[in-house]
Formats: sequence, structure tokens, C-alpha cells
Amino acid sequence: MSLWKQGKQDIKAYYELKLSKKTDYKAFLLAIPLTAIVILPFLLILIQFFKLYYYDFVVRFFLGIVAWMLLMVCNGLSNMFMIMLAKRYYPENPTLMKLSERAVFVYHTFDVFFGVFTLILIIYFGVA
Repeated sequence: MSLWKQGKQDIKAYYELKLSKKTDYKAFLLAIPLTAIVILPFLLILIQFFKLYYYDFVVRFFLGIVAWMLLMVCNGLSNMFMIMLAKRYYPENPTLMKLSERAVFVYHTFDVFFGVFTLILIIYFGVA
């Protein structure tokens, strides 16, 4: 089975688990800063390139695509960290332990609906 299909099944199984809301929110809220720590160096480099090549349309278009891909990776990383943290909070849950973080990362990184939605937002706010 491909990682994308396995990630789709794993995230569906994660959403069907009956975890306490407090711990689920804690895992979600801790995953966001972890993602920011990982992405921040790449984001700072991207901002410097945007400043440097702001007036070159071709490079700015290419950097916009890179920014969109970085946003997609952020989505995958945050969901992967959320699963990892939930596993740390509930080590006794066998269904949770079977979930693959890597498959969830691949599924959410290449999620079509999130990609189209963020691309529309980037185009709208980038042009407006």
C-alpha cells in the first residue's frame, strides 16, 4: 500500500479514536511551535530571497511556488508532530501505536484540497 493511502487510513483512524479533548488539544497546540521551529530557518531564507528579488517577476513567481510548497510541508509536519505527541501521551493505546507518522506526513503534505485552498489564498492575497 502506498504511503498516501496508508496516511489517509491512519488519519481517519486517529480521528475515530476516543482521546481526551484536553490531551488532543495539547498535542495540537504543541505541534504548531515544533513545526515553526523546523520551518523557521527555511522561512527566513525565503523572506530574504523575496526582499532581494522583489522586482523580478519570474523569480518572485518561482519563490511563490516555493512558499506554497513550504506551506504544504508545514501542514504535513504539524500533523506528524500531533500524532507523535499523542503517541507519547497515550502509550497504552494499541490502535494509536499502529499509526505511521511518516504516512500521515506524506498524506497531509500532498493533500489536494488543502493545496488548492492555500494556492487560492496565496493568489488572492498576493495579487490583491
